[in-house]
Amino acid sequence: MKEMNKLMRYFSPSLIFFALLALSALFIPRPDYEFAWDDTFYAYKNLEINRAFWSLDFQSFIDSIINNPKSQILSLLALPFGPVDFGPDIFTYSLLGLALLSLVLFTLNILLLKELYTANLLILVTSLSLWLNQAIFQVKGMLLSDLLLGFVTLATILVTISFREQNKNSIIPETIRPILLYSLVTIGFLTKLTYGYFFLMIILGEVYYFIRGSRPTYLKPRAILTSLPIVLFGIFIFILSFEKMWAHALNFSFGELAEYYSHKGSYLSFWKTLINQSGKQFLLVFLGFIPFAFKFKGEISRKNWYYFAILGTYLLLCSLSRNSDPRFLIPFYITTPFLLSTLFPNKELEKFIGKNIIGSFIALFIFLSVTVRAPHIEKFSEFRSDILKLHQTYTINDTLLVTITDTPNLNGEMVILAGLDLKKKAVNMKFQSVRYDFIHKRSQIETIQKINESHFIAVEVPIPD
Repeated sequence: MKEMNKLMRYFSPSLIFFALLALSALFIPRPDYEFAWDDTFYAYKNLEINRAFWSLDFQSFIDSIINNPKSQILSLLALPFGPVDFGPDIFTYSLLGLALLSLVLFTLNILLLKELYTANLLILVTSLSLWLNQAIFQVKGMLLSDLLLGFVTLATILVTISFREQNKNSIIPETIRPILLYSLVTIGFLTKLTYGYFFLMIILGEVYYFIRGSRPTYLKPRAILTSLPIVLFGIFIFILSFEKMWAHALNFSFGELAEYYSHKGSYLSFWKTLINQSGKQFLLVFLGFIPFAFKFKGEISRKNWYYFAILGTYLLLCSLSRNSDPRFLIPFYITTPFLLSTLFPNKELEKFIGKNIIGSFIALFIFLSVTVRAPHIEKFSEFRSDILKLHQTYTINDTLLVTITDTPNLNGEMVILAGLDLKKKAVNMKFQSVRYDFIHKRSQIETIQKINESHFIAVEVPIPD
């Protein structure tokens, strides 16, 4: 109760203001959201796992996790909302689950920045800078893992730093901090295997501080014991899915898939893309930080430079991959400006800015206003109806439907999602796509043979370029 009163006092100047901002965020117009490849895959996985779990079919639940080569956490988003069927709900609840989880992590990051005596203005500038980044702007509010990976990586670093700072006025109870850290590590590994790089580098830094005599509370037996259920759940899911996730990650970053998605001209083009995407973002951060650099130039923290080295090395790793997808850089774009804001830890900053935290809540509002987008699912419903009509008209055992087109409007993931729902209606159809024939270097003869053996072909009309 004492901690709750402390928390309320911390927030009290801005609670009403924040509530109004959060409410008004619901009325900000957002672009319509057309599901494409990865996001359709996650919708399909959410539906599959949700059905297995709430029907107590745990074998199917485990099988679905084992056969998931992508983000596990994004496949579990609809579970808290109870049984969900095919239709608007599976898309809406998946997006809502991601929005709520991202909001919790974003709020936690702001609280941790305040724990490290970061000024409200710096938090506001760094939050606003996210809007100016092209890569972030393109994926905001979409059912993808990239923004979530950025938020959880930043939170892990800030929690680790806060263990060493030991702020006596912390609003986060000492007993909660270890659970918080272990929860973040669990979420991180279940979000994307890329998190493993950041985790390994953070651990190496913690080993250094341990040798220097640091004994953080998360290493105490009681802390480990209280966090054990969360850790065991994460380990269980991670072990089940690791093999396929690791193979997919290697293939997507350095294998055949990386070559397929490569748009690089030269090695320098990677750095040109980096500047084009984040130039405006970091210019705003630079301009916003100038007053603090001059006013507190003698007090700039040098404790956290190691984490910038981690981010720099991550950039080098990304530059070596043939896959030029700009989403790989989003953890860097999110983590770097917020870490820069921790370079000015000074208790006097509160007097310089003011003791209220309205600026921090405006930062939350900026995030809230781009978190959720309204999904359009008409194409899924229409395609599902077309397949059902085909099945009712032509009763063929083990019907095979092959998709020729691979576009946001018609692709293999979309067909599988529609087919999953039709299984309930005893529609016994198999689905294949020619999409990966080129990636796996199959011959044209093999592709044509697959098409010839099919009973039906799905193609987008008019045929796209």
